[in-house]
Amino acid sequence: MDGNWVFVALTYDAGNGGIAVVQRSGAGYALGRVVPLPLAATGLALTHDGNLLIAAAGAEVYFLDVSANAVTVVGFVSDGASAGSIWASVTADDRWLFVCDETAGQLTVIDLNRARSSGFSQASILGTILVGAEPTAMVFSPDGVWAYTTVQTVSKVLDWPIACTQEGTTDPALVNPQGAVVVFNVALAASNPSVAVTSTGQFVPAGCSPVRLALSPDALTLYVTARNSNQVLALDPAKFATDPMNALTGAAPVGVAPVPLRGSIPARWWWLAIRTASRLSRRMAKPFFSRITIPVRCS
Repeated sequence: MDGNWVFVALTYDAGNGGIAVVQRSGAGYALGRVVPLPLAATGLALTHDGNLLIAAAGAEVYFLDVSANAVTVVGFVSDGASAGSIWASVTADDRWLFVCDETAGQLTVIDLNRARSSGFSQASILGTILVGAEPTAMVFSPDGVWAYTTVQTVSKVLDWPIACTQEGTTDPALVNPQGAVVVFNVALAASNPSVAVTSTGQFVPAGCSPVRLALSPDALTLYVTARNSNQVLALDPAKFATDPMNALTGAAPVGVAPVPLRGSIPARWWWLAIRTASRLSRRMAKPFFSRITIPVRCS
C-alpha cells in the first residue's frame, strides 16, 4: 500500500460485515469497494510491511492481502465460537499477533510467520492468555518488551474494593471492583502464553470499565478511557513494575461513556468520542487537567 488507502470495518444488521476500501484522491476520499466478510469485524490492524490487513470479527480473525490495489481475503482462523474477538495488535517485527477476545476474557496469540507460510491454518495459534473480564484493546511499549491490555472488571479474587456501579443502569449501588490495565512480557507471551499473566502485580487499577488506551509519544504516560467512570485516566508506566496500585497520576471527566482515544503529533491534543456528543471532544495531553474545557489548546 502506498499510504493513500483507508480501511474501515463495517457491521450489518444481519451479523455479517465487510471492509470498506477508501482511496485518498487529491484533497478528498472516495469509496473504492467493499470487501464482504461472513462476520462483522470490529478491530483492524495492518502489518508494518503494509501487506496484510487483519480483522478481528467475533468468532474468527480474517486476513486480507492489501499488497496490491486489489484487496483480497486470503484466509482466516477461528479463536473460538464464543471468543468475541474485538481487537488485533501486531508486534513491530510483524512476527506476533495478539487478538483481544472480549467474551472469552482472553488474548489469542498467533504466530504470523507460521500463519502466512501455512495458508493461515489453525496451527498458527500458539495459545491463549487468560486476563479477566472483557479485554478490548492493547498497545505495546515502544521497545516492544511490554504489552498493555484493558480488562473491564478484575476478578474479586484480587480483593480490590468494590468501587463501580453496574454499567448501563442508573442504580447508584456499587457492585464491582475497578477494571485494570494488565501488563505482560511480550517474549514470554509468545513462547508460553499460558504463563504470561500469573501475578496480581500485573494488574494496574484503571477505573470503571476501561476500554481503550494509548501511550503518549514520549511513552511516559498511558492514557485510558474509563467508560463507566466517564473519565480519561493518566497512568505512569514507570510504576507498573514497582508500585502498580499507585500508578494513577491524573483523571479528567470528559462526558458520558468515552471509548476511542487518539493523540496528535506533536502531543498537543487528545481526541476522544463520548456517547452523548455528536462531535469529538478535544483535550490537551499535558498537563492533565481534572476539569474539562472544550476545546483546550496547549501553548
